[in-house]
Amino acid sequence: MATTPPVTALPWYARGDYPALLKLFNDADKLPATYDAWLERAESTERQSRRPLSMSSGSGFVRSLLRLGAGRGTFSPIKWRA
Repeated sequence: MATTPPVTALPWYARGDYPALLKLFNDADKLPATYDAWLERAESTERQSRRPLSMSSGSGFVRSLLRLGAGRGTFSPIKWRA
């Protein structure tokens, strides 16, 4: 049986933005159809995460990446741009 990879980041959407995001994403079929269903799944994923990331500040994000094993040259913020 395949194991699920650990959660390393979790996007958080605003209720009012969710319908527009579903129209924007090319893989929206993989997301729940409603915000409430998405929120339930996101909160469940967050609870099950063994190592939640701290996103309260940029330095917290960097510390979280380092804790997860990211080293120099393994992460490029440019790849995260839309």
